[in-house]
Amino acid sequence: MKNKLLYAGIFFIISLFLVSVFYYQYKKNKQTQKEYHIIDDKGNLRYDLKYGNNNQLVTNTYYENNTIKSQSINDTQGKIIEERFYSIKGNLITNSKYTYRDDGKLQNKEIYDNNNILKYSTRYFYTDEGSVSKTIYENKEENIITENNIDNKSVTQIIYKDNVIVHTYKDDLNNIKFYRYSDNGVLSYSYEFVKDSNTTKETIYNENGGVQTEKIFSNAGLLLEEKQYSKGVILYTNKYTYNQNGQQKEKFEYNDKNSIQKRFIYGYDKQGNRIRIDIYDAEGNKIDYY
Repeated sequence: MKNKLLYAGIFFIISLFLVSVFYYQYKKNKQTQKEYHIIDDKGNLRYDLKYGNNNQLVTNTYYENNTIKSQSINDTQGKIIEERFYSIKGNLITNSKYTYRDDGKLQNKEIYDNNNILKYSTRYFYTDEGSVSKTIYENKEENIITENNIDNKSVTQIIYKDNVIVHTYKDDLNNIKFYRYSDNGVLSYSYEFVKDSNTTKETIYNENGGVQTEKIFSNAGLLLEEKQYSKGVILYTNKYTYNQNGQQKEKFEYNDKNSIQKRFIYGYDKQGNRIRIDIYDAEGNKIDYY
């Protein structure tokens, strides 16, 4: 196993070296026709580099059975303009095409299937300083628009075929906000992660966009608090605590006035099985157990 990894590493380094040499020779004399081949320790062809049409550099990689694995084509500036991937039987899987702006920045990437049907396309937009400001990704199922504003906050919008829209906001502190809208534009679900408190807030909305349920989770995914609403009015609140093993230790039930109604205490045996629940009323009197 170690020898295989060593050989793979050596071939990879050699291939990078040859690509660099080839580009140097290419820039030095664009009319020089050269071709390089890399053979593994078993005599199998693994890489070859050669000039194609219009002095474009063509790089091929191969499977161990010597069938082509991938092919990339670079223009005279060294930028990749086409990339094909093949199955081990030599059948084309995908073909990616790249176009660039006059300043050399990537403008479009298109991915076609083996029938030359466009499956995915990505368009890139840039700020005056040259950083990516917006990415539009399209396929048959959805459109994804990602924008990066000047405050290092990213906004991702997904528009699905059924007109459901999802917005995700992420700032440079990794705080995340996620919103999902129904096909009639009504907010149906939201998710918010606050890094400072290491908590996640999940909100579910009714068909009119009103809050129906709010849940707060710990960084470990444990439910800490749950609120239930009806027509904008809170019905009840439940709060939870946990032991060092992540098992529920206590549950507190509050009414719509935020007054405690019941307290549940859970007991476990040495194997972690729940064996007891003690229930107390608002005054701390035990009212039941099982």
